[in-house]
Amino acid sequence: MKSLSLSFLSMMLLANMLHAIESAVIIKVNGSYGIISQGVNQGIEEGQIFFVKRETPTGLKDVAQVKVIRATANRAAVEQISPISKGSLEKGDKLFVDQNARPPAPKLQTNTTRPQLPATSGSQAAAPVKKNGIEPITEPAHKSPDVSSLTPPANSNRRKYDLKKPWIGINVGAIFPTGELSNIYSPNMNIGASYMVAAANNFNLGVEISKSFLGGEVSGAALEGGSVSSSSILQALVVFQKYFGDYFFVEGGGGIFRPKIQTVSIDNVKSSFASSNFGAFGGVGFLVPTSPYAGFTLRGRVHNYFDQTSRQYFGLAGGFRFKIH
Repeated sequence: MKSLSLSFLSMMLLANMLHAIESAVIIKVNGSYGIISQGVNQGIEEGQIFFVKRETPTGLKDVAQVKVIRATANRAAVEQISPISKGSLEKGDKLFVDQNARPPAPKLQTNTTRPQLPATSGSQAAAPVKKNGIEPITEPAHKSPDVSSLTPPANSNRRKYDLKKPWIGINVGAIFPTGELSNIYSPNMNIGASYMVAAANNFNLGVEISKSFLGGEVSGAALEGGSVSSSSILQALVVFQKYFGDYFFVEGGGGIFRPKIQTVSIDNVKSSFASSNFGAFGGVGFLVPTSPYAGFTLRGRVHNYFDQTSRQYFGLAGGFRFKIH
């Protein structure tokens, strides 16, 4: 009689546990990752281990063991850590607690050994289990957070600070005239800004506007006793970047280069000379991220534009870029 009572009590506890976890289901799958319908408000914590089971015509089928890798108020992301059958996670699969070892919060659970599941037939008595404290979701569905950001990337080797949204860069540096320009100008500074978006396969595409300030005498100019008040090159460029690994990138592009020279004659008359020319550039650089939303860059480029002859200069710039929300 006593044994019968214990069996009845165990079955009641098991039924209570199954009912409590009934609403914890997988609502989205991406490879070995999944999103479940409950979160921190329902007792889900990062590091917890759950068993995934699937309803079949013959009963519940063991699918896999998963670990909670991120949790928000009403959603959580899980990762499949040890397949129990040849199947994979599917939408609608249900989650059950590990009755043998549940990690104390906030310490992460590292034990991935498959524990023995409680028997569901009446011939075997299930061991008593502790209620997991999961409650039904009370927040309306339209107030649930966007869970798309919970899904881990399919490729775990993608660089950590890939700024997917459009971002702005601000650059300050120096230019060093080479070739024929080195006989006219001396090194001076460059400032600019860029607007970039991420494309496929770690490519970035964008536009950049910058201005280079030049110093030195203009050889061959008929100034007749006058002087050069300023010289500059305005650049409007289309920019392509390709990342290799986490930080290193190469870049190239082309656009309009507009050199301008302002002079002052001996009788204080100001005049300017400007022309628009096509040009191209290529270079390398690397990113030093400070967060998923911002980082510092350092790059070097070789610019070349064409008027009557080819004009070339080397630029070295450092900058800061940040994501637009």
